[in-house]
Amino acid sequence: MRRHPFFHAPFFNVYESGSVCMGTVDVNIKNSVSLEEFTEKWEDLFFQFLFQSFGQQP
Repeated sequence: MRRHPFFHAPFFNVYESGSVCMGTVDVNIKNSVSLEEFTEKWEDLFFQFLFQSFGQQP
């Protein structure tokens, strides 16, 4: 039982469950990358490609 609700970020394609629809983005991350590289790649994919179809950035 949670005593404090988590904030749901108001981004397109981010659902209350935490799932993210990346559409047709090609996620090509090598298994051997460091955690820092992995996180950086996901940030790039999310913020550079997620909103392309809407023609805007958050």
